[in-house]
Amino acid sequence: MITLNTDSEDFVDFRNPKFYITGLFLLIGGIVLKSYYISDYSLWYDESVSLFHVQKNILRVFEYSALDNTPPIYNLFLHLWIKIFGVSEFAIRFPSVIFSSIAGLGIFYLGFRRKSFWAGLLAALIFTFNNFNLWYAQDARCYAMVSMFAVLSIIIFENWVKDKSTKNTKYLIIINCLLLYTHYITFFLFAGQALFIFLFEKSEFRKYLNLMLRVAGIFGIWSIAMIRNLITINKGFWIPSTTTDTLSLMLKEVGGSYWQFGIIAILLVLGYFFQKNQKKEYLFLIFSIVIPVVLLLGVSLITPLFITRYLIYIFPFIALGLAYAITEIFPFKVLNYCFGLGLLLSLSYGVSIYQDKGDDMRSLVKTIKENEVSNRAIILQTDMFYGLFTYYYDREGLFRNPYEIKYLMKDRNILGLNGMGNLDKMMVDDAEQVILVNLFNLSTDPGQQVKAYIKSNHSKNDFKDSSGVILVNAFSK
Repeated sequence: MITLNTDSEDFVDFRNPKFYITGLFLLIGGIVLKSYYISDYSLWYDESVSLFHVQKNILRVFEYSALDNTPPIYNLFLHLWIKIFGVSEFAIRFPSVIFSSIAGLGIFYLGFRRKSFWAGLLAALIFTFNNFNLWYAQDARCYAMVSMFAVLSIIIFENWVKDKSTKNTKYLIIINCLLLYTHYITFFLFAGQALFIFLFEKSEFRKYLNLMLRVAGIFGIWSIAMIRNLITINKGFWIPSTTTDTLSLMLKEVGGSYWQFGIIAILLVLGYFFQKNQKKEYLFLIFSIVIPVVLLLGVSLITPLFITRYLIYIFPFIALGLAYAITEIFPFKVLNYCFGLGLLLSLSYGVSIYQDKGDDMRSLVKTIKENEVSNRAIILQTDMFYGLFTYYYDREGLFRNPYEIKYLMKDRNILGLNGMGNLDKMMVDDAEQVILVNLFNLSTDPGQQVKAYIKSNHSKNDFKDSSGVILVNAFSK
């Protein structure tokens, strides 16, 4: 029977205080590092949508989650969190900082028990100093939580491979359910686990299959929502079709640049050939990287689903694989440390802890307020992002009243619309100034029709501003 190696000197020496001191340093250091700038930049669209809907009662949170492309675990957590800590940028992003830092700590633990203290530390640092992970560690969405659960799943899966006790089986069922109820796309992670068991513990495959059938049974309650969302995506979704440009962007986002991704790929391949006693276990890491990418690509040939953040959970495996590769390729400690530090420096080249989201609605609303006139109308084209706009325009008076927000907006001459059909022409005609806010730089026919109608009565352009994909134009008579 194949088991994960536990013979390394460091594995059995968890009494060593350097493990706890370093782990505490990684946890606290990660929290400080990732939280330093989280209030310095505006929310972006996805964050505001989640936040807006989780303010509602718990049944509405479930309803929103069923219609969204993410299951309810994160939304329920955020719903409870904001009741205690409020809805400031810092408050709503800080949980992701914690989740990502716990993931880094878990990676250190895995490397420590599998290889050595240095392997664990190097893997944790590679994970931490990566723009891809830093972005989602400072993002009020579910992806940092997915990373944390993925790392916990690795730990529990390795425990289960070693000891298929009832306790470990229950833990693996629970963590895999949590993964699925955090994001549908984590289903692909289980394929790596299944392939490892099938190839190297074939006699135990029935046990794993039975375990996953229980997971599927628990998830079955929510599977109807998942199927409905897949049908909706297939009919048309904002994710573009997968092309070579999509794959090229994925390589750049995961690695940092093409040459950095090249280093990652080469080391992961070499790592397999240099493994002495843990080739099969190293393959588990490779399976957990490659299989989700291949499966996501395969599904994307049928329906557009391939975006890099849907692969957030493979990066812990990449970090661990790189650390294990360095440890085996350079067995002498001095070389190991030198090349490990060199790898860390090369992969962290260009990394920034300031992860600006790009769409600075906060500054745009500030511009609008600074140029306020007594009688004006604000048109949000489209109505999808009235939550983001009102968060900065009047957080307490508008945003924090999710049930009445559209009526309150109308009372203040603010209108969200998708085209000419629901444009309040009387409100526009009576206004001395009309502010038009466009999302995604809309150049569609409805968007142009709205703009043309406004300009027919308000020909003077008072000011113009933009940030990322958001444009603001002010027109007056």
